[in-house]
Amino acid sequence: MVPPPPAHKRVRAAEADANRCDGWPTVPLATGCPQDNLELVNQGATVSQTIDQQSSRHDPELSEWRSGRRALLGSSLGFGAGAGLFLLTFSLFVKPIKEATGWSTTTILIVPVVQLVWGLAFPVVGRLITRFGARSVATFGVIATAALLILVYLVPFNLAVYYGFAALISIVGSLAWHSPYVTALSTWFHKNSGRALSIALSGGGASMTIIAVPLVSSAIYSYGFKTGYLVLAAFMLLVALPATVFLVRQRPEPDTTVNVNAAGIDVEGPTPPKAVQQVVSPRRTFRFWALAVSIGVASLGAAGFVANLAAIMLEAGLSVKLATGTLSIFFVFTAIGGFVNGLLLDRVRPFLVPAVVLSFSASGAFVIGFANSSFPTAVVVLAAGLIGMCSGTQAELPAFFMLRKYGRTHFRETYNTTMMTVVVFATCSPFIFGLIRDFTGSYFSACMFSGSALLLSVTGMVLFGRDRDHEIAA
Repeated sequence: MVPPPPAHKRVRAAEADANRCDGWPTVPLATGCPQDNLELVNQGATVSQTIDQQSSRHDPELSEWRSGRRALLGSSLGFGAGAGLFLLTFSLFVKPIKEATGWSTTTILIVPVVQLVWGLAFPVVGRLITRFGARSVATFGVIATAALLILVYLVPFNLAVYYGFAALISIVGSLAWHSPYVTALSTWFHKNSGRALSIALSGGGASMTIIAVPLVSSAIYSYGFKTGYLVLAAFMLLVALPATVFLVRQRPEPDTTVNVNAAGIDVEGPTPPKAVQQVVSPRRTFRFWALAVSIGVASLGAAGFVANLAAIMLEAGLSVKLATGTLSIFFVFTAIGGFVNGLLLDRVRPFLVPAVVLSFSASGAFVIGFANSSFPTAVVVLAAGLIGMCSGTQAELPAFFMLRKYGRTHFRETYNTTMMTVVVFATCSPFIFGLIRDFTGSYFSACMFSGSALLLSVTGMVLFGRDRDHEIAA
């Protein structure tokens, strides 16, 4: 006859049986033994981690928001209050500088040149991000841009100082613009990339501009235009810098080798033998350049209205009040377009969204071209709003489609190259509008050019971008 186990072992066994529930791992009751209590904590943590992992696998979208929410907040604040704020508030400085110095408007307008240099610098910034990381590059850019603004406030203001400031901010400002923040977000979001990008770029940019414009304007007209530069520096140092340093992170990527097929599309998977490893840059393929130029042509068609819409309205015989109000509606729809575009990109066929938005924008450009004083006000306002929606998509589209089509491995090179194309086309667009106006004597042909460019962009995106079999899953 086998003797029964000791009493203390029988108690432990009973406690263990009592703790079994629905197939979950057994967690012993706490005892007076410190070692037993430590085992209790460790096993409880293991069960909790198992539950969290299972929940994340069942809901990958929720997992992206949970893991990437800090980077999203940091990118929204960093981008919104970063170097881009200088471009968005520049118009507030034109008249005060002109009155204080007597310079011509042409002499003061440095923004087109600065924006063009920032656009051309995208590939260089991408290489720096690859080497030093998005957070380090953005941090340096924010600090350097803020230092330049403070320096302009401190030194005597003259034309040499002004143009020197423009040259330096053209170099360092690009480091704290789109590229580092979009790159960081691309490592956290894939299934929700459209919404995340719209929150950071459209939401962050719009919210910070709404806050900054009255503060900068008040500083300029109360204490002089140089104080406005100091307010911009304060936004960068007090909002953008902490957000970038403490919140912006790139998600650690697994150490995998990427297979690339003949079309330049990367396929994530097990590392193949060295003999069959192949790395082909998408930038060497015709399809990539056709898609990048197609996205850029959209900005060529829409950006010209930003600087010329009011003049087009006045030339058509519309009132000053209607022209001014239409311009305001244009910018409201620009913000709406960014949000709506981001929400829809993740939920419907991706290239269907820009195809519909740009087609409506093209119709708006054609209507504006034929507009005159007899046109219904609602039709003119709606047409301007549709063009504004196109302008609101120009920041998100390159990031979204390069991430979905070529994956994270090639995202930096494809995104930065595409954004360079977009910014160059957007910078040239107002000048092309002006040249067409001077050559033909009216803005009608410029509006027809805009509508045709938008339709051409739609055609290119559908032909060269709608390749769902090659889209990359995170």
